[in-house]
Amino acid sequence: MARALFIDVYRGLAVLLVTGFHLWRALDKPTLRAPGSLRSFDALGALANGSLGVDLFFFISGFCVVLAASARNARTPGAYGHYVLARWLRVAPAYYVAIVVWNVIIAWAGVAVKPHSFHDNLTHLLFVHNWSAATFFSVSGVFWSLGVELQFYLLLPLLLPWLRARPLRLLALVGLLSLAINLTCASVVYTWSVLAFLPLFVAGAGCALHFEGVRRVLGRPGVMALTLLSAGIVLSYRGKLAALGEFKRVVAGLVLGLCMVATSELIARHPSRVWRGLAFLGRASYSIYLYNYLYQALPLPHGPMGWVWGFVVVLGGGTLMHFAVEAPCMRWRKRVLERLPVAPRVAEENRASVPLPP
Repeated sequence: MARALFIDVYRGLAVLLVTGFHLWRALDKPTLRAPGSLRSFDALGALANGSLGVDLFFFISGFCVVLAASARNARTPGAYGHYVLARWLRVAPAYYVAIVVWNVIIAWAGVAVKPHSFHDNLTHLLFVHNWSAATFFSVSGVFWSLGVELQFYLLLPLLLPWLRARPLRLLALVGLLSLAINLTCASVVYTWSVLAFLPLFVAGAGCALHFEGVRRVLGRPGVMALTLLSAGIVLSYRGKLAALGEFKRVVAGLVLGLCMVATSELIARHPSRVWRGLAFLGRASYSIYLYNYLYQALPLPHGPMGWVWGFVVVLGGGTLMHFAVEAPCMRWRKRVLERLPVAPRVAEENRASVPLPP
């Protein structure tokens, strides 16, 4: 089955947003605000709001994992166990290597220093580090989202019947839950929890299960233009929406995710060099994300060269680790799953079983 180019393209966009956000924080937080009453909008807002790349990753994860045969067939304890193992083997090996690498970098080079005690590392190995404020950002600040991802994977088979039969009702329910969490809680342990981000995973999964109908609506020229305009607004808006708390991230991430579905046919029909370049980054995006703080190993100069060097170090270092660690881990995962006595057919996450245009 042909690889779904649009998924890799948006993975590439997501990791560029995250990388841009981290470099923006390191390079004096530049802004280019609009004048007067439009001052809440910033031409460089995509950098300041680049953390929304994580929210886009959550949408994509929901979209992709629901397409895996192991997820759709996890209806018995044995099948559920195979599904969990398949997901764990996709995430954990490269992640565990990254934990070791960052412990070495912190201890020996004093770069990107974070708490890295035995307790910190143990919670990361168990994917529960996001359950406590003390370990939430330990070892490496970007690792918090991996706990959220794996916890969603555990929940997904329980949500599948609703996703098939009543996707909008389920989305409204988890949306209200997320809003309630964000209005009543202040700690990131709650506002950045799997329950708070569940609408993004559910929306992504629902779009995958009902892809043709959703794409047909979002792919209309007027609707697509409105979706892309909305994405530009959420990326450039720097005003205050305190009443929504962190729920505004969920809304923005949903908008970006819908852009992926809206433009899927356009990208498939016109696979330009730009799309292929982004897709290359998308295929390495997991490793680029794991090593996103590599820029801290260099004293970045101020000005354009700081941005150039920052992106080169992060994208280059992450891509290198993709080929050195992640890709071999993926091949090993495939061999392990093929040798299981009762192995469900596990589709690659981005080899979408959705009807793609010719």
